[in-house]
Amino acid sequence: MEAIDAQLAEQFNPEETLTAAANELDLPYDLMDLNPHPSSIFDRGTLLGWTKALDIVEMKSTYVPLDAVGLRGWFED
Repeated sequence: MEAIDAQLAEQFNPEETLTAAANELDLPYDLMDLNPHPSSIFDRGTLLGWTKALDIVEMKSTYVPLDAVGLRGWFED
């Protein structure tokens, strides 16, 4: 089952993406709360790829960084 999960997560292909800086979007969270890698040099003004996600607390659509979705996101060593 883990292999199936990993394979499907690695093939994440979002229907809608955009490129923007976090400070250009009306995000309901602080980008830095996503715990970027300690050696990362990005900030709220860095252009990133984004994809739509569902905020399950507010039940509203929002954006998350595309690289933070899937198994090869920011948390890889």
